Amino acid sequence: MTLSSLFFSKTRAFSVHLLLSAAVICIYFLVVYFVWYPQPYFYLDGISQVIIILVAVDVIIGPALTFIVYKPGKPELKMDLSIIAAIQIMALAWGIHITYSERPLFVVFADEFYRVVSAAELEDYDLNEYEATANVDHPALVYLEAPRDVRINKKKYIKSVSMPEYYRKYDDYADSTLLYGIDMIERLKTYPDFVKQVDEFLLEHGGEMNDYAFIPIHGKKKVGMLVLHKHNAQIAGSITGGLAN
Repeated sequence: MTLSSLFFSKTRAFSVHLLLSAAVICIYFLVVYFVWYPQPYFYLDGISQVIIILVAVDVIIGPALTFIVYKPGKPELKMDLSIIAAIQIMALAWGIHITYSERPLFVVFADEFYRVVSAAELEDYDLNEYEATANVDHPALVYLEAPRDVRINKKKYIKSVSMPEYYRKYDDYADSTLLYGIDMIERLKTYPDFVKQVDEFLLEHGGEMNDYAFIPIHGKKKVGMLVLHKHNAQIAGSITGGLAN
C-alpha cells in the first residue's frame, strides 16, 4: 500500500468516525439544551463545561485516534477501534449521567430571590408526593414556606430550599414575590453591561421597564433574572448575563 492510498484510507475512516460522533453529540446536546436545561437553566447551571469535555473526547480525540491506528488489513485493527469506541461510550455515559442527574426540577422562591434546585438535591424524595405543587418533567416554580424555627436558623433554612415538604403552589403566593423586584435603574448603574440585555428584553416583549418586576435567580454557577408582569405576577421571561453572583 502506497503512502497516498494509506493516507486516503485513514482520512476516510477519520471522516466517517467524525460524522458519526458529531451526530451522536448533536442529538445529546439538543436533548440537554431543549429538554433537560431549557433557557435560562443551561446558562445558570454552567453545564456547557460537560459539553466541552464530551466534544473533546468524542468528536476530537476519538476520530483522531482512529486516524492514527487505522490501517487496512492490520491484525489488531478491530481491537484498536473497539477500545476507542469503548472510551467514547464511557465518556458519553458519564456526560448523560451528570447532566441528567443535575437537571433542574424546581425553581424555588425563597425570601428575595429564586433558586434552581436540581434532581440530585432531591434524590432522597419520592417526587410523586408533590405532584400538586409541580410538574417534575420540567423545572417548576414553587414557593418556599418553611416553619419559623427553620427560618431563624440560617443553615436549616438554606437546607430547606431542597426540601419539597416546604414547597407550596407558586400561584397562591405569586403576588407577594413582586415585592422583591429590584431597582433596575440603580442596578444598571452598577452593571452597565446589563443595559443591552434589558433593552433586548423590552424590545422583544414590549412595554416599559416599570411594567415588569426583575427578581434574581441563582443557578449553580451563575445569576440571572426572572422577569414578571406586574399586573398579574406571571413570568414574562428571563435575562442572563451582566450580573455578578
